[in-house]
Parts: sequence; structure tokens; C-alpha cells
Amino acid sequence: MSRRIMVTVIAACCLTATLACGAGALALQRGLIRPPQFSAQVGRVQVASFTEVISSNVHPTHAYFTIWVLVRPNPRAARTARAQAWGRQVVRLEVADPTPYYRLGNQQR
Repeated sequence: MSRRIMVTVIAACCLTATLACGAGALALQRGLIRPPQFSAQVGRVQVASFTEVISSNVHPTHAYFTIWVLVRPNPRAARTARAQAWGRQVVRLEVADPTPYYRLGNQQR
């Protein structure tokens, strides 16, 4: 009996986490909330997020919320020629343009 309750609780937690992540992504895409900017580092691993804005005079402006995971080289290996930091983009989500209207200048709203 207690095993069924534990499985039910774990399934409910997984479902809640999945729905919360989906709702958060949808709110970011619709522009209901601003994308968070953060950077956290534990040892050699760093997680960073930012909003990347790509603007052009020809094409419409696009903004993307990205999350990167970066791994720094070992300090001992940093002295060698083969030591490299590497990173992987985990999330890239198109979001509403965060540029305020007063900074757009002569462009139409």
C-alpha cells in the first residue's frame, strides 16, 4: 500500500514539474514575464542565461532566451596547449523583443 502511495506522489510531482516548465516556457514566449538573467558556477561548471537580441534594418527583430552550460579546464591542465573550455547551448527559446518602445526611435510600433 505504501509503495502505491509513493509511486502516486512521485508521478504527481513529475507531472507538476512538467506542467510548470511548459507554462513557464509559454509565458516567456508570449512576453508575459521577462526572461531571467543569471550565472551560477560550481567548481568548473557554470550555468548562464541571457536574452540575445538580433536586430536588422531589413528583417524584423528577434529575441532568444538562451541557457548555456560551460565547463572550464582543470587549472593544472590550463597551462597546456590542449586545455580548452567548452560550452553547450541547452535551451534557445524565441521570446518577445525586450527593447522598450522609447528606445526604438523612429521605427513604427
